Amino acid sequence: AALTLLQISYLTPNQISYLTPTQLPIIAVSQISILTSLQIQGLTSLQISYLTPSQIQGLTSSQIYALKPSQIQGLTPIQISAITPIQPVSFTPDITAMTYSYLITLASLNQVQIAALTPKQIAALVTNKLSINTLVNGSNSVSLFNSTQMTAFTPDQIVAFKPNQIAAFKPTQIAALTTSQIAALTGDQIITLTTLQISALITTQMAA
Repeated sequence: AALTLLQISYLTPNQISYLTPTQLPIIAVSQISILTSLQIQGLTSLQISYLTPSQIQGLTSSQIYALKPSQIQGLTPIQISAITPIQPVSFTPDITAMTYSYLITLASLNQVQIAALTPKQIAALVTNKLSINTLVNGSNSVSLFNSTQMTAFTPDQIVAFKPNQIAAFKPTQIAALTTSQIAALTGDQIITLTTLQISALITTQMAA
């Protein structure tokens, strides 16, 4: 018989880590959503990969915020695509409108996961600087992508970036773009490029 909501709530993080690949997918979304941050962190990266897209969508903002980088690495491309683009969270009065974006833009996603991001998810990435108490410690989320991650974006994803997001990229990130990615930039995106970003473009990129 399936565990009840009350029984699920009593599982320790250690017990959570023993749930099997056959047990995890049948846990109801309503049961997933009541797990505490510590219980969520009890899941291994392998266990995370067994969660269904519906279960991933059922995670609350605080649960997503609690995911460790190693757990994020366990997400499959299908799970990445299932994450709701914007999930507001208010942790303190001065930190509002937190979104899942702060998590997925950490240097945790591999190239396959990056390629699975939907245009709506990309549009949800933020460029503003935040309180040092936030997960990204004051950095803007789009600047967290490393060079390897940058090359994973498809032309369609590049187009999905807002002009102010493009302007927030570091010169080193711009320099990592491929010719096909540069060619995909729209006029509105190009005019936002800063002098430093333009300087970062190598000769082959400029030819795009």
